Amino acid sequence: MKTNSSIRPSDDPTTHAGGSPLLRFDFGYVSRLLLSRAWFIILVVLLASAGAITYLMTAPKIYTAFATVEVQQEADKVTNITDVDKEEYKNNDALKTIEQSLLSDTLLLRVVKSNELEKDPEFAPPKKGGSAYSDMELAALMSKKVAVLLRRGTRLIDINVDDKDPQKAAQLAKSMVTQYESLNWEEKATDIKAGNDALIQESDRLKDKLHKSEQALQQYREDQHAVSLEERQNIVVEKLKELNQKVTDARSERLKLESDISTIQHVNKKNPEQLLLLSSVASLPVVADLRQKISDKEAEFAQVNEHYGQLHPKWLEAQAQLQDLKQTLNRTLLNSANLVMQSYQAAKATEDKLQGELKDQENAALELNKIAIPYNVLSREEESDRAMYDAVLRRMKETNVKQNVEENNIRLIESPLVPVSPSKPSKLKILALSILGGLILSCGTVFAFDIANTSMRNVSQVEELLRIPVLTSIPRSRRRHPDRTPVVNADPASHEAEAFRSLRTALSFLGPEKDFKTVLFTSANPGEGKTYTSLNCAAALSQLGLRTLVIDADLRRPKLSKALVTDPKAPGLTDCLSGRASLLDSCQPTKIENLFVLGAGGRVNRPAELLASGDLAALLSEAKLHFDRIVLDSAPVNAVSDTQLVAREIELVCLVIWARKTPRGALIRACDHLGWANHSPDAAILNRVRKASRDYYHFARYASMYAKAKGYRPTAKTGENGATL
Repeated sequence: MKTNSSIRPSDDPTTHAGGSPLLRFDFGYVSRLLLSRAWFIILVVLLASAGAITYLMTAPKIYTAFATVEVQQEADKVTNITDVDKEEYKNNDALKTIEQSLLSDTLLLRVVKSNELEKDPEFAPPKKGGSAYSDMELAALMSKKVAVLLRRGTRLIDINVDDKDPQKAAQLAKSMVTQYESLNWEEKATDIKAGNDALIQESDRLKDKLHKSEQALQQYREDQHAVSLEERQNIVVEKLKELNQKVTDARSERLKLESDISTIQHVNKKNPEQLLLLSSVASLPVVADLRQKISDKEAEFAQVNEHYGQLHPKWLEAQAQLQDLKQTLNRTLLNSANLVMQSYQAAKATEDKLQGELKDQENAALELNKIAIPYNVLSREEESDRAMYDAVLRRMKETNVKQNVEENNIRLIESPLVPVSPSKPSKLKILALSILGGLILSCGTVFAFDIANTSMRNVSQVEELLRIPVLTSIPRSRRRHPDRTPVVNADPASHEAEAFRSLRTALSFLGPEKDFKTVLFTSANPGEGKTYTSLNCAAALSQLGLRTLVIDADLRRPKLSKALVTDPKAPGLTDCLSGRASLLDSCQPTKIENLFVLGAGGRVNRPAELLASGDLAALLSEAKLHFDRIVLDSAPVNAVSDTQLVAREIELVCLVIWARKTPRGALIRACDHLGWANHSPDAAILNRVRKASRDYYHFARYASMYAKAKGYRPTAKTGENGATL
């Protein structure tokens, strides 16, 4: 007994719900799909074209007049106004603003009023109640006639006006430009006048405010005697700087003397010459005088020593005088602490005096600042008021000049001409769009229905989904009762017969003959052609000279028994399984040579329990001893569990699929059920394929030609091993 795992659908994300490879864009599949629905596509296109032609015949002719204006590039203002009413038309936003202003309700209403369109019944049809149109409604009606478009990369704006009357279309286009210029002039004049009035009011207000500021400043000067306050502030500041520098110098001198006094107190009295290193001691007048005298005496002593030598009276006298001066210097140096202290006291007194003067000067500066703060506030306010007043006066003069030199910002460069031919409706465009729309709609509908359809339509989809080979594609039979007589005998030259012969050949290629003596045909749902396939496959095998037994294992709806069993009361499968009859007694020959049938037998209440408890394996083993091939027809897999019980004892299981009918989910469930029975389908058969369908390309198109060729013999001779000769 052969077992294999349950088959699951492909995880390939490129396969859509229906199993068709549309997401991979199989051009062949798409072309066949569209060709199969060519009648629907042609019908939709014809209906769309008919609708377009009807519209073109009934739609009124519309004429379009064109006017082109140029947005002027403004030159520098002669008034030299740097921050008011200066636009740069290189900016696309400014051009877009003018484009939209040409579609404003105000302008459109002026055009309507100037041309008295509100009285034209074609423009404004009378209302049911007889009420008049509002201004907003009139502007809305006019906006439907007008189109304004800015040319990219230019300062040109096209104004298009539609109307049934070509003369009126040209007139309205010209009126659009004229009314815009007029409206622009009026708006600018109104803006300038309003701005000028506002400037006059502002100048009067600023003039009064400036007068009050000047009076307040002058009154404060008189009250505080601060006519020359700025000069006084400068003097105080300079004097503060000078006193601050003097205080700093006096403090430095005092600190230096303090350091020298400390050094003098700790000097060694045996070496008073060390005090000469202190600048405060060396700079004393007495010390400086003695040092000069000693220097002169040393020079004189050197000359005496050179002329007279030592121990000369003059040399001795000079030496005594030099020693005298040095001793006097030493005594003076030892007494220098008193002199330095006197200098320190003087420096300290000078510092204290300067500190007092600096403090007095700072107080005077603070008092002056108290007076200067409100003075500066009043002064700045007066300067601000004066500046604002002068700016307003200058703006008033510039506005008056601007009013005299202002120019319009658009210029008509292409006057509207009376159109000769209608612009709407565009016949070629509407026809092309209708055909294109019909194609898109019809093709989209075809693809939508194809994607929504989850049935198996061709061999490629079945093999891609189930990953098992499709042995053959059987065309739809035109016979009224195909299950009663095998087509391989009734019409051996037909496509159907050739399909079953292909099935017979494919079965022989699946493996060694000894491994596939028992073949089970089943389906996912009822009515998919398993009985029809079982009958014809058994008949095709018998034509090879093989003793073939076909068993009706569908104990609930035994159609095969009704077709082949001549005696309804004859024993069948149920009798063999229950032990009431033997296999050889139950098998009946048919009208077809080498073909025998084992009917379903008598009805039982619980067929599934009988198949589960009966010795089906022993029955099949016995049948193999007497027959070369055994073909079984069973119940649908998804309907009942009978087939799962039978499939466990079968060597080859074939799943019959109704083309364009069997859903994908039903096939997956059937494979799962068979897999749970430890025997998933080994192969599939695509049944009832329509010859008119584009899926028919899977057939050998010339099968009937070869089948009808001279010398064809439907029943072939076989050799000793059963092979076709």
